[in-house]
Amino acid sequence: MSNGTTVGGTTAASSLVATASNKLNRELLRWLQSLDLAYSLKNIKRDFSNGFLIAEIMSRYYDKDISMHSFDNGIGLKVKKDNWDQLLKFMQKIPEFDPLGGKPAADAVMHCENGAAVTYLGRLYQCLTKRELQTVQPRPVEEDIPPYAKPTGSTLIREKMRGPEFVETLDELQIGQKARTVNARHEESLQLERLAESGPTSLEPAKMVRPRKQKLVGEESPICTHAVVKEVQIKTIDDKNFNLAQLRAMRDANASMLQSGQAEYGYGIDQLDLDGAPEKGSVKRRVMDLLNEYISRKLTGTPVLSQLDGRKDRFEGFLEAMWAGGVLHDQDAAGVLEHVVDPGGVLAGALMDSPKDFAKFAGMLHPCLNDYGDDNPIFLATVHMHTTLGAQAVKRDANAAAMLLSDFALPRLASLITTWPSKRHALLKIVYSFSAPKLVAHIQVIKRLREALPRMDVFIDCISLLLGLETELDETLADLYYYYCCMGLDMPHEKLRAACLSMLPRFLAWQPSLTLDLIARVSEFSTRYAWWEVKAQLIIVASAVLTHLTSQPPCDQLDCALTILQREVTPRAPVNLRRVGIAYMAKLLWHFQELVPTYVDVLRSLPLHMLQEVVSIPNEPFVGTLPLQGGSGAIYQLPVVRNVWDSSAIAKQVYLDFNDTASDEGAHDHHHPQSMTILQVCFDQIARDQPPEHVNELFAWTQSMVVAGLEHDHSCEMGVAILSTVAFYSSPSINVLDGPTMDQTLTRICSSGREAHVRLNILAQFLHQLYVSNHASAVKVALNKLKSSVRSFHDSPFAAAVHDLLEG
Repeated sequence: MSNGTTVGGTTAASSLVATASNKLNRELLRWLQSLDLAYSLKNIKRDFSNGFLIAEIMSRYYDKDISMHSFDNGIGLKVKKDNWDQLLKFMQKIPEFDPLGGKPAADAVMHCENGAAVTYLGRLYQCLTKRELQTVQPRPVEEDIPPYAKPTGSTLIREKMRGPEFVETLDELQIGQKARTVNARHEESLQLERLAESGPTSLEPAKMVRPRKQKLVGEESPICTHAVVKEVQIKTIDDKNFNLAQLRAMRDANASMLQSGQAEYGYGIDQLDLDGAPEKGSVKRRVMDLLNEYISRKLTGTPVLSQLDGRKDRFEGFLEAMWAGGVLHDQDAAGVLEHVVDPGGVLAGALMDSPKDFAKFAGMLHPCLNDYGDDNPIFLATVHMHTTLGAQAVKRDANAAAMLLSDFALPRLASLITTWPSKRHALLKIVYSFSAPKLVAHIQVIKRLREALPRMDVFIDCISLLLGLETELDETLADLYYYYCCMGLDMPHEKLRAACLSMLPRFLAWQPSLTLDLIARVSEFSTRYAWWEVKAQLIIVASAVLTHLTSQPPCDQLDCALTILQREVTPRAPVNLRRVGIAYMAKLLWHFQELVPTYVDVLRSLPLHMLQEVVSIPNEPFVGTLPLQGGSGAIYQLPVVRNVWDSSAIAKQVYLDFNDTASDEGAHDHHHPQSMTILQVCFDQIARDQPPEHVNELFAWTQSMVVAGLEHDHSCEMGVAILSTVAFYSSPSINVLDGPTMDQTLTRICSSGREAHVRLNILAQFLHQLYVSNHASAVKVALNKLKSSVRSFHDSPFAAAVHDLLEG
């Protein structure tokens, strides 16, 4: 029969498993025999594939709704599909048949997949009889199959072509595409297995297997020597000074100290006798008892404890009260959840000793990860609790922790990872917390994650996030990440492409060649794709590559990276891309002066309030974040720029642009506030970080622009700020009030009368500031010039503002 055949390189053990999965247990067999079906059962998965016997079973319970005249006992695909379509149409009307699994489960039975018919009959038995079917689930055992016995790509394709995906496909192009997909998955699994088997280079020296030495003719037999065994020394206890009673007293004291240390968590310590055996009546603590004790202690003295459902465990009641709302604030509930796992590892040990309790515990906390947002304190506390538990489990037994993850935690986490992209980073922290901090262990986690996530785009997005959690990479693990990165760049998903681009700057820290080899390829993305995050990541990648190449000899990758920046960072680009470009290009201006003109143009193109935020100096290392989030909830934080850019080059470029636009009055008025803001920031930064003579040099360049800014209400205050910086930080000290340009500007402002009252007040305050700071003589000279050049100066508002200075 087909049940017992072996395929390609599959082993006999796997064939036996397939045969066992197609056998009915005794209870199901008795039930089918009691129905007196029209045909006897010979091959389970073949006999039920056409749906005829399923219809006959249904007719025994729904004789008025199921008519056997409508069903045909044939073997053709058309007959099978017609029978199952009738059955599914009837089952959709009755909610009791929802556990059957609908069309996917029916298709599996129709195409004779191993175990599908038995599983379907078991569910149908429970739906029709309302009884629980007792089944034994054997623990899956991974076979150590040698490479020569594993199925080849052609074998897998041949097997898949018997399945529904190929049988129901008539288009040859689609069949070929599916065959290539099967082969690619096979190659991918082989690569993962090779990586897992090879791992990092072993620290132990390789052992050479030598043939056993043959005894030569005439060679004497070796003399057998007697093994010398050292006598065991037993240290006795002096009964006069230290007796058994004192030992027991010390043990009790130590136990009480441990219990007091765990008092906050309510977790007790198992008592052991002197010989290591448990005392009479001492048993391992149940997980639920530990959790109930913790909740009781944590909520003692609060009204919440009295409102919990007394018919249930305290911990379960606490969770239900938290989910119901109105009893606990989210922040208070998060404070309880965050410290469920005790530092001593008692709860972790109990969960590892009982996988069943671990599965129940993970299931109880599943709604905390599923129903709350990624920024909710309950979700964050649950993630922290899982990562703490994972770290303790790995410390206790890394292999057992990995098994708990793959068997009980990962299936639930995989569904959440697929459903909630914004939670993936936090959920992957949980996954990695149950893995030992070793490269081989991380490769195994990636392999299990690949098996748990059927969608390749979701898996590669997770790979991009896992790379950020790595603290070290060797050549094997880096190649694995690089393999999936290249695969994601070719997939038709722009969000996924952006995630893969985010991996390239991280490769520069470990293996720069991986990123440099791709820079020419990704430079084409800027003209082919319009998704904002792809362009933002291109800017970040190009900036990182240029930073790396500053200490390297010139190469083709340098031109590619510069081309990306000049193409993406322009005044016409979206404002969020401009902000990303300003943030990541700032430190490149010292080495690539050709970027300065474009950089200044982009700075001036920002709205004034946004420009002031960009050039500010906050207490944090970031000046802000983009209002948009990435595909997986990534937050783009923008670093401070004014501490790292070339202030002198930027200020000189601003002045050159000012001269070029002096003839264009409209452009000059439009850019003047932004230009003066940039210039004032550059002067301030040079005064802070560079020698005073640099202030003198820059003022000699830009004096005409600074003085011209005093004649506009929107730039007068910034011009005065620059003059103050020059007056106080220049060396030798510069008299900022001296010069024909300054005299003419002050004369025009004073002659304007009340129209210039804003500028007059700002200038009056500036003169007062200079007067009291050892520049009194310069102020008096400037005022005397105004007296002689401005008619009726004493009657002007400016004279009234500086009246005390005139008298002095």
